[in-house]
Amino acid sequence: MKEEDKALSDEDKRALRGIANELEQDSEHLTDPNVKAVTEGSQRIGESQQQLDAIDNDALYDYKKEWHALSQQFEKTMRKMMDELSSQAEDK
Repeated sequence: MKEEDKALSDEDKRALRGIANELEQDSEHLTDPNVKAVTEGSQRIGESQQQLDAIDNDALYDYKKEWHALSQQFEKTMRKMMDELSSQAEDK
């Protein structure tokens, strides 16, 4: 993002910092995953996707494209974690 700094408005920069901070907090919650943390992480990814899509700046096109790919991969991983957590809960 530093390469695109001049092409971003102050508002875009604030929005991107906010998204990054929220995702960092969520990643901390997932160090010891449970159903609630995984569910909240999934919701935050969706919200972050919407926030990123709302930033109308061509300088972010490649980042948005990469983000879409990463979020799809993350969603698959989250589903797998949910399945594993549900399986562990059933075994108890």
